[in-house]
Order: sequence, then C-alpha cells, then structure tokens
Amino acid sequence: MVDVVKTFALNNVIVPRNAPDLVMALILVGFDPSANAELRTEIAVAIEAIGSHMPCLLAEYSEMEPALCSRLFDFAKDMTPVNKAYIFVFIFGSCPQMGRVKRWLAHVLLLGADALKPYDILPPLEPYVEMLSPVSGSKTLFDVAGGAEEDDYFDNLLPYVDILSAALSDVPAYVHEEKRVSGSACVGGRPSSPEKQKTELQQIKHCLDVIHGKIVDTRAAHLDRSRVKAALQQLSFRVHYQREAALKARRRPGGLRAYFPVPVPKTSS
Repeated sequence: MVDVVKTFALNNVIVPRNAPDLVMALILVGFDPSANAELRTEIAVAIEAIGSHMPCLLAEYSEMEPALCSRLFDFAKDMTPVNKAYIFVFIFGSCPQMGRVKRWLAHVLLLGADALKPYDILPPLEPYVEMLSPVSGSKTLFDVAGGAEEDDYFDNLLPYVDILSAALSDVPAYVHEEKRVSGSACVGGRPSSPEKQKTELQQIKHCLDVIHGKIVDTRAAHLDRSRVKAALQQLSFRVHYQREAALKARRRPGGLRAYFPVPVPKTSS
C-alpha cells in the first residue's frame, strides 16, 4: 500500500482533495508496532510526496492544509506526550506545504485546537513566549518549579520540547518577518529600550535558557532531567544560531559566492 501511494504521489496522480485521507492512512500504518525503520522512512517519503502536490497558493491552502492539520490533531490530541511527538517522525516538512502543516500541527498540540485559526504561513510566536514564561506554581506545562516533584513530569516534558522544536522549524522565515515588522514600527517612532527591542525569537531563546537553569540536576544524577536540559539547550542554540545566520545572510546577499573574494588576474610586469 505504501509503495502504491508513494508511486501515485511521485507521478502526480493524487487528487488533492484526497490528500488528508491518504496521509491519515499512512500515519495509521506507521503507528503499527510492527512498522520497522525502513517502512517508517517510506511512509514519510510518501507523505512528503503527497504534500508537495497539494495546492500551494494562499487562496487554496487556506482550505486544504488546515483540513489535514485538523485531521492530524484530532488523531493525536488524546495521545500520550510521547506519541504526540512521534507523529513528527512521519512529517519531514521538506516541501512548503508539509512544512506549514508540521508547524501548525505542533502549534495546536501545544496550545489547543482554537490556535489553528487563523491559518497562515507562520504560526504566531507570542503564545510561545507566554507558554514558556509560566507563573511559578501554576502547574502549567513548562512550570518546572510546580511540576518537578511529579514522578513523570520530566518524561512528559521532553516530548513537548520536541514538539516546540517542530513548531520553530523555520527560523529564517521568522527572521524575515521580524525585519518587516521592525522596519514598519521604526518609521517615525522613538527608539525603545533594549529590553523592548528583543524580538520574539530572542525572548523564546531567553525563556528556554531560564527553564534550563531552573532544572536542578546536580552531576547529571537524574537521567530524565538531563535529557530535558539537553533538549532545551539544543533548541535554544538552534534558534539563536539559525537566527544569526539568517540575519547575516540578509546583510550579505548574493549567495555562497559572496563569501569568497573574486580572484584578481595577475598582470605580467
């Protein structure tokens, strides 16, 4: 079945309106305990092939992609945190369509079904800043102080860090949006304080570092805490350095060739 669907998708004979049903069928096959690594890879390739042939225009993906995202959310919303994160094994996000589905699925798994509207190119970052800045003792997802004493808190937190990483899978696009917003805000405006000048990506990076620092794991004595701290630090580094790379790329256009000087021909004396 997987080979047939993949072949049809690669040859562009999939009817776009059937894409959500086909993706869901492949996901169900992938969740079977007997599915090995090779089959899971084939499923992911087939899903990307299906997604790449979905309509990509703004007027069209407002219907097709949210439908797929909603189906995936309904399938995953009542699962354990580990299985919620496991669904992204099958969604690489290598094409623009599945990249958006990946980010929005992660978005609604973190924030709830109401966060799916309005569906746009990028999910908003502000809810992540709020989610990562919980009031101490609120018992919310990233409230380390309030949840650290629970036996399975860190085991459940780790998959949500992975889901957040999926939601932040296109940092360069957010940097482009940052520049657009900051450019329009600075026209005729007064300069703000350095704290207010922090972008949402920078705030998210700071929040991740704060949560990382709150997890007490002296000498790595608790494996579950060590894993969460490593995942938080990895995500923090990725957000920071991908943002820096995107900013440098914008300051120095011209692609890879711009980083190498043009050789000056030698003149004979």
